[in-house]
Amino acid sequence: MAVKQEARIGIYYGWSETEGWADQMDINLRRIAFLLNPSVINRTQTSPPVSPVDGAAYIVASPATGTFVGLENQFMVWSAADGNWLPIVPKDGQEAVVISEGTWGTRIVFKGGAWSPGVALG
Repeated sequence: MAVKQEARIGIYYGWSETEGWADQMDINLRRIAFLLNPSVINRTQTSPPVSPVDGAAYIVASPATGTFVGLENQFMVWSAADGNWLPIVPKDGQEAVVISEGTWGTRIVFKGGAWSPGVALG
């Protein structure tokens, strides 16, 4: 059976017993971990920070540079163990909290290719 990609959050499934699955399963677990707690440091990051902490997440702003080119409005999540960024494409209705905005953060929603201005929490 060919591997399939689930439409809502992009996790992979449907491996046969003989197909390799380790890399895609790792991606799945990283996506799920972020989507269970969709908070980002900021939504103004146009390029990768020099020394990100493990699990750091951002929404890429425009105009993106470096590794972030072409990934505007997407989540980017850093894994120190893997030494790479995982892009996650938001779907309409996806919510996130920008922890650097407001007292308790700002809740934002993705729709039609853009993020809402948001509502301050607290």
